[in-house]
Amino acid sequence: MTSPTGPSSSSAIAISYRQPERIRKLGAVILSVSVAKPLTLRVRGTISLRGSAGLVRLVGVRVHVRPVARAVTVRLRVPHRRLKALRRALAKHRRLYASVQVNASDPASGSSYVLARRVALSR
Repeated sequence: MTSPTGPSSSSAIAISYRQPERIRKLGAVILSVSVAKPLTLRVRGTISLRGSAGLVRLVGVRVHVRPVARAVTVRLRVPHRRLKALRRALAKHRRLYASVQVNASDPASGSSYVLARRVALSR
């Protein structure tokens, strides 16, 4: 991973989320993203489950964002077929974390930014 040219990635993008995120009730990881300049965002995520359940890939989102007063809400859905494994892990009081990656690219200058966050999940 190379460092971006121009402004730092922390000043170009800001991410906020609930800690811990209520995954069972919502069926998704919800992020609020605000930007300082027009960017194209690609948001992806995974949840790792211990044992044979393995890895749950969240349904990714691609969105074009303009700098506005309010942040853009992004939902990373859990696939319907994987919700059962996720609920089973939560019922066993396992600590679950979602790894979320935000790739932002500026079409005008060609620069790109990458942010990664670890979001704690709860029932």
